[in-house]
Amino acid sequence: MSGNDRKGRRSEKKVRLGPMTQENWKAAIECAGKVPSYECRLYSDAHVIGEPEESFGPYQILNALDFPVRGAARTALLFRYEEHLTLDDFYESDPKTDTDRYHGGGLAEEIAALISLILRMRLKAGPEVRRFDPDGDPKGRLMRLSQVGDPVLLPPASWAILPGMAAQRNAGDLALLRTIPQLPADKANALVRAARLYQDAVWVAESQPSLAWVYLVSAVEVVAGAQKKTKWSPTGLLREYEPDLSKRLEESGGEELVEEVAKKVAHLLRSTKKFIEFLIEFKPAAPEKRPPESYRVSWQEEDLRNDLKKVYDWRSKALHDGTPMPPPMCDPALPNGEAFWEKPMGKSVSGRGGLWRTEDTPMLLHIFEHLVRGALLRWWRAQADAGGV
Repeated sequence: MSGNDRKGRRSEKKVRLGPMTQENWKAAIECAGKVPSYECRLYSDAHVIGEPEESFGPYQILNALDFPVRGAARTALLFRYEEHLTLDDFYESDPKTDTDRYHGGGLAEEIAALISLILRMRLKAGPEVRRFDPDGDPKGRLMRLSQVGDPVLLPPASWAILPGMAAQRNAGDLALLRTIPQLPADKANALVRAARLYQDAVWVAESQPSLAWVYLVSAVEVVAGAQKKTKWSPTGLLREYEPDLSKRLEESGGEELVEEVAKKVAHLLRSTKKFIEFLIEFKPAAPEKRPPESYRVSWQEEDLRNDLKKVYDWRSKALHDGTPMPPPMCDPALPNGEAFWEKPMGKSVSGRGGLWRTEDTPMLLHIFEHLVRGALLRWWRAQADAGGV
């Protein structure tokens, strides 16, 4: 692409609204021309087979043909991208602070996160290591643009917290990436940010499961916030999520006091409502292989709503009170035949200065990860379908 082409395109639209992955793809469709390309490595502990038969617009994903090592991040995939954007494509002459697209990474991190979500695998991007100039050596030139080192994966314990995460994955199963250019910009931004949180969650789950819980809940909040706004009655929310409190308020000061307090806390209750309603609406099917019923998390809507409220309450305590997620919810997934326990067992668990009743610790991390990932993918497909993809 010539400098005049870039200048003309910037004059038409100086501020790009979508994530880098989407805007670079759109720019590649709009502007034909010679541009530099880059290659970076994507690291994983999964065994990757196959590779996409075709490129994804300006992106190419190749199987690195490396052998996995348990607990170690190896080069699993190579990611090559054409650079159709410059920094000027994202900024105006008089810029203002804008974090709508910010998620702490670049284009390669976005692609790695989306692949991590689609294939259910731990995957992180390293820095660019090779540049291909339009009229240069077709084999490229070794380089390193970033001072950031290669990602490090801490080894898991004897029992996995997220079973099967390092299993075989087929890189040919990435057709969903083709929907990226057609997604509305706000939905694409939400998707990428949620995928980045999911990516971080599964990367740290074996060493920091409490943090993984926080990331997964936040991933849901991102896309739930991108949904069409729904108006909920403040008093209705208070009665639904704080029935004991609303009853005491009504006994003390009548309906007027209930309404007054409800308006004060409505923003907090709306966050809980959005989180739960999103997962209920887009929940995937239950896992194919399940333990006996006493070891299962109920997939019935009413039961799941109650469990998700407890999850959200614990996450809120982790964020605002500095109280980590309950250890029973961070335990490894113990096998039961071909399946795994889905929730803590027994009446209660104590230790590390705390005590948790089992009824207050509704599920293990691996079943929540299954629920979150499935819901995010269903939501992604719904946005693609709505856009005529």
